Amino acid sequence: MATRPVKKIIPTELQDQIALIEWANLKNIPLVHHANEGSRTARYGKILKLAGLAPGYPDLSLMEARGGYFGMFVELKRSRRYSESEMASKSWQLQDKWLALLNRNGYLALRCFGFGEAKERLEMYLSWPLTVVRFNV
Repeated sequence: MATRPVKKIIPTELQDQIALIEWANLKNIPLVHHANEGSRTARYGKILKLAGLAPGYPDLSLMEARGGYFGMFVELKRSRRYSESEMASKSWQLQDKWLALLNRNGYLALRCFGFGEAKERLEMYLSWPLTVVRFNV
């Protein structure tokens, strides 16, 4: 009897993000999700934009200063191959703009593909020495 090839199941972005938050909570890492995604009515979407919703803003932030940075932002993507057209999409381009702006302003902001890469990057970042900023007030 012929066997079928096993199809690799790739977790959704939401599944990866939930796993990452659960891992962060177990490690007492203050990782925060920014709820910018989702479907909503046009009216409610307009209200949220007036209230500060920013399309393309990274999914997660860690407000802990390390390695000369003021904090870390992660745009989490599903761990799979993306087509040229997906990477050229408006949402992807808005994410690129936010990541570039945050990087220019002293944050480590990056795109991670899946739970594993995001966890590795967070562990790397947290292994760096604390960033010390002195204020003369």
